[in-house]
Formats: sequence, C-alpha cells, structure tokens
Amino acid sequence: MEHRDARRIPRRLKTRFGEGEPLHAGFTQNVSETGLFITTARLPAIGATLAVQIETSSGSCRLHGQVVRHVMVPIELRSMKPQGFGLRLFNDRAAVRSVIEDPTEPEPAGPPVVRFATRAAYETTRDTELKRGGLTFTTGAPVAVNEMLEVNLEVPWRSGAFLVRGRVVHCRPDGQVFVAIILLEKPGIAVAWLDATPSA
Repeated sequence: MEHRDARRIPRRLKTRFGEGEPLHAGFTQNVSETGLFITTARLPAIGATLAVQIETSSGSCRLHGQVVRHVMVPIELRSMKPQGFGLRLFNDRAAVRSVIEDPTEPEPAGPPVVRFATRAAYETTRDTELKRGGLTFTTGAPVAVNEMLEVNLEVPWRSGAFLVRGRVVHCRPDGQVFVAIILLEKPGIAVAWLDATPSA
C-alpha cells in the first residue's frame, strides 16, 4: 500500500490533533510523505478523520488524515516503547514534504538541565522531591504528559552532571513549561552522587 512505500524519517515535532479542531497534544515520532506516527496517551478511534497541526521552526502546517492503527503500551513500559497512533495522510505529497524537509528545523536538543546554585537549594529539592521519587523544574522545550524524559542534574561541587529519567505527570505552558516527573530509577543513586563532595 502507498503509505507503507514512503520512506519514514524520525522527526519529533510538537503536534495538536482532533476531529474537527486540533485540541489534543502530542509529538510526531516519524513522518513520511503519506503518513506519520503521533506519540500520545490519547488514542482516537481507528478510522477517525483528524485535523493535525504540526509546529516547526518556520511556522505551522495543517494536515488531515485517517487513523489506521494504535500502539497501546502499559505506562510502566513506555520508556522502552512509545504509545500512539498511525495516521494515513490525505494531503498531497508536496505539502507534507515541506514539513519533512524543513531546512530550518534545528537538531534535537539534549536533555534539559536542572542546576542548583547552592547546596541549600539542592538540599531543599532533595528532601522535598528527590527522596520521594519526583522532581519539578521549568524548561523551554515542549513536553507532554506521560512522555519519558531525561534530565541532567548539576551541582557546583561536582564536575559533570547526573542523568535521571522520569515520566512526565504534569506540565503547563507559562512562557516556559513547568514540568513534574516521577523518577523511574532508584532516586537514592542520584542523591548519593549529588550529596558527595569530591576530595581535593
């Protein structure tokens, strides 16, 4: 079938979708001239016709298509495989190509960084969040609820950073994006590394 013949390109673009108006948030995982896969916790019905608004660095593009498949993944496994749906596009290939081949689209940024300026600031977050398996912070990068996210933690008394992984449980736009995550690994490992003061 045609939508299987087109070459798929990994692209992570902020997306809104819905029947009629695009009201629900997600991200593309891959795109081709005939279809795309959107990662999201919300799965529209198979056969539903959707409007999809895709945001790129050069503007936005409105596409239309039909839901052709679901990938349903338990929450605890979404760090290994994203949940979402496949969409067969109705738009002509030239319109979709402009999204795929956007020359101004930047390379994906690395993980967001949470920097603690002082030990007191770190210890407050450690005692109220990290030890309880969570973390809140702000970032300019778009995120979505249930997305798996990596975050670098930095403190002034350690060189380098400690990478933690977690699932987004809350986010809101307000200039930047406020994010709350539940850590997937044992938080005690991160705390032990951050607490330690290297010997001179």
